[in-house]
Amino acid sequence: MIDAALHAAKLGGLSMVWDVICPSCRIPSSVVETLQKLEEHARCKTCNIGFDVDFSRAIELAFRAAADIRTVETRTYCMGGPAHFPHVAAQVRLAPGERFALPLSLGAGFYLLRSPQLPRAHEIRVSPHGGVRRFDLMLGERTEVATLTAGDQLVTIQNKEAREVLVRVERVGDRAYALTAARAMSTASFRELFPDQQLAPGRLMAVTHTTLVVAQLDDAQRLFKDLGDNKAFPVAARFFEGIALLAREYGGTLVKTFGGLAIASFERPASALEVAFGIQASVDEHALTTGLLTRVAVHRGSMMALTQGGRLDYFGQNVETALGVSTTVPAGAVAVTQPVCQDPAVAERLQGTPDQLGIEQLPGGSWALVVRARRSAAKALPPPIDSSLPTVITS
Repeated sequence: MIDAALHAAKLGGLSMVWDVICPSCRIPSSVVETLQKLEEHARCKTCNIGFDVDFSRAIELAFRAAADIRTVETRTYCMGGPAHFPHVAAQVRLAPGERFALPLSLGAGFYLLRSPQLPRAHEIRVSPHGGVRRFDLMLGERTEVATLTAGDQLVTIQNKEAREVLVRVERVGDRAYALTAARAMSTASFRELFPDQQLAPGRLMAVTHTTLVVAQLDDAQRLFKDLGDNKAFPVAARFFEGIALLAREYGGTLVKTFGGLAIASFERPASALEVAFGIQASVDEHALTTGLLTRVAVHRGSMMALTQGGRLDYFGQNVETALGVSTTVPAGAVAVTQPVCQDPAVAERLQGTPDQLGIEQLPGGSWALVVRARRSAAKALPPPIDSSLPTVITS
């Protein structure tokens, strides 16, 4: 559906606009036609709050009939009533200094505990396996991402403000029915059809959650030295082409390549994991690259989006983490970092994954699960010809 809408927009049947979504009322606080017009901060006049613009949560790509086909009237309608706020899992008002134990029953996914009166929000990850049932937090103070167990939970909240505040627990992880800017950045068709959709020069935009797959050929420097530049180029090109095809198949896109290394981005970690598992098999299946080994890392986290070299790109500590992990993983293996493993769909997938090689400790106390890469089935060689038998040639 996304590909069809993007192609229709390219051909002039649809027009594209970017909605800047208010985190409180979930309606567009403003609409812009290009990414270049986005600002790092926005304000919702309806809710009378300011908020940071985030590619994963606040920016959505919408399609409308082109003006040459019919006129589309844009209006803001009343959203009164709880049925129009399905993203709100719970809410409570806290008096000044009040400490309140909020019982919850959250399913697996990502949530945000926030107050319209306070600038800082608190992220909550709910996992089907692992995590805790109870969690305490002080509103407005910096905290680590809480990981709770799906089912019944108890979150104790303390309001240190000298005023009453409204606190909401909102579902924010799965935007299955919205084409967020983060998802558009990870869609191959969007990058190919609209290369002019770029951020303003020097502007950085937050992306709360992006999953990167970093793949590199083992000992690429020696390979290029042995083959020479002319013969090494087709090998590298085939390696990059295989990753691009896999990424497109699973809803991602190839972001950049250099040397013997490629980076692909995905909105959903489960899709990234399937691509990571399939890269070695893709290398084995082609005559130019068969016999080569790959090192692959899958990492998820917050990053910054920017325009670099005329293309949308990613920047930040988590990009460096993904690159670093790819250099330490053994040849012929895939390293899946802790934030990726904690995704419910990934956790379920890994439960049935054989050839797990163990845990690799990363700087900062985090870890990565190392899994042997899936190899392509070896092709059976024809039996040797017995020279004592007559050779029959058919045409």
